[in-house]
Amino acid sequence: MPQLDMRQIQQGLAALVTLITLISAIAGLGNQLGVESSSGSSSPFGSRTVEVSQQELIDATNRFRADHGLPALKPLPEMNTFAQEWSETMARTGNFEHRSPLKMPEQPNLVMGENILQNSPSATADAMVQQWANSPGHRANMLHTRYTHIGVGIADKGGKRYATQNFGYYF
Repeated sequence: MPQLDMRQIQQGLAALVTLITLISAIAGLGNQLGVESSSGSSSPFGSRTVEVSQQELIDATNRFRADHGLPALKPLPEMNTFAQEWSETMARTGNFEHRSPLKMPEQPNLVMGENILQNSPSATADAMVQQWANSPGHRANMLHTRYTHIGVGIADKGGKRYATQNFGYYF
């Protein structure tokens, strides 16, 4: 039996996350798959739409940066996907850890930083940003002056919310 290398495992996980995301999107288009929705469409990891939660978290992060005299970070769709995949991986496995390596193969010139958190599913975007702001390392990532782009992901499972912020700048 051939052994799988880490790249093959990551590709398999990425395909699985893509499939779950696609099923979630289809379920939200009229509830055809029987997934109950409380405020529009539903993610398999929570009752709120991923897109709304992602935008709320990006907005809260940019408000925090503005409060400190820094420009807003630009959302990068590929970074949102990257962060969402990681949040869903943490939720599915229960492993709360940073992604390693922190590289997007399709963005080789992007220097990245990452914040992750675990909280309750009722945590708001502002509460999550405040949680990160209370930690010196996470705060430094949010206020890093070279970062120009952001991507975020949020997944709820087992009474826990897992969130990822990815920051980046091009060199």
